[in-house]
Amino acid sequence: MSRACLLACALVLVPAPAGAEGIELGLRADALLFQIDRGPGVIPGGGLELGYVPDLLDGRIRASFVWSMSGISVTLHGEDERLFSEKGTPAAEYSGTIALTSVNLSFELAVRLLPLSSRVSPYVVWRPRLMMIRTVSDLTIGEMALGRVQEWKWYPTAEGGLGLEIGVGRGQIFTELACGFFPLYNHTVGHATSLSLVVSIGYRHLFSRR
Repeated sequence: MSRACLLACALVLVPAPAGAEGIELGLRADALLFQIDRGPGVIPGGGLELGYVPDLLDGRIRASFVWSMSGISVTLHGEDERLFSEKGTPAAEYSGTIALTSVNLSFELAVRLLPLSSRVSPYVVWRPRLMMIRTVSDLTIGEMALGRVQEWKWYPTAEGGLGLEIGVGRGQIFTELACGFFPLYNHTVGHATSLSLVVSIGYRHLFSRR
């Protein structure tokens, strides 16, 4: 515990970066919450950021390209009313797995409310994105395997949110909450035209030049 306290104190005492222009490289972990016909879902994932901070407004503006990927695999088994016979008895049980993967390419524009040299600063972010969602299902009904079914589509969307940065050395630890539009038309997992929430934590390192 004492070592952890000493490390935290050392990080706080390291000077925050000055408001000079430079390139930012970031790592982030995400949790995407969405709603489909089958119910709510959560997809964990992560991403990489490559950004640039111009020497404007004391480093308050940041523009970035973000590549992120998330996915989840669900095991299914049980009975479905569509498999029932005319007498109302189950004809067969089903089982299998459904894997959903989302690859996102985004452009990000963020504005810090305080200068880059500030130890702590909230920020607002707007992020248009292009999502490729791919589903792969392997299902069996009774003793009959239905084979593998793949489905994928591209969806242009956008999201915006609020974040908080805490300066650590030459970078910032951040946490973020963003809300976006989640359009999904998928025969495997169901359809959705709802909002999504993305909860993120991560770190951005600034390679500044004066």
